Amino acid sequence: MSRAYRIAVTETLRRHVVVGDHVKSKLGLLDVLPPEEMAELLERRLLEAGFEKGEDGKMTRETDGVVVEIDLLEQTVAVRVEGEVNLDLTLEGVGRSVQKTDEKLEDQLRKQTKARLEEAAKKEAETARGKLTDRLEAALADIRPELDQLTNKVLGDALKQRAGQLGEIQEISEEENGSMTIRVKV
Repeated sequence: MSRAYRIAVTETLRRHVVVGDHVKSKLGLLDVLPPEEMAELLERRLLEAGFEKGEDGKMTRETDGVVVEIDLLEQTVAVRVEGEVNLDLTLEGVGRSVQKTDEKLEDQLRKQTKARLEEAAKKEAETARGKLTDRLEAALADIRPELDQLTNKVLGDALKQRAGQLGEIQEISEEENGSMTIRVKV
């Protein structure tokens, strides 16, 4: 009767993974003035809100690792978050052989164990990405109302400027609900 030998291999995977998520959309500003003038009004309001102008002309602000980037001329907003994960995974593959040393079985076990390690690494990275997506969604819930309020102010500024171009402004009344009435003498 032959004796079965236990063959075991251990594989380790160490990897630094960068994960991220982002969303991009239009601000939804009406074209009350030419694009350059709308961009100027938007820039002024964004500076007041704590944004900084980058070398590329885009306005950015980072809060708790969440970056909000606004393209003034395109009137788009991109929100992104990135994170890093250091993976250090170790798995063991075990098999049985009738030989004390079985290179073919060892190679097969190594391949299987490496494949399991890669699958585990993918799951870890997806878990980290999922957590970042949750952070992004929470940040969007905070950013949306602020951007809506900001775009309303820019639209109000643009309407006042446009009314001034049409004639002499007689009266401007603004309600708490955001509505505005401008009386212009042409």
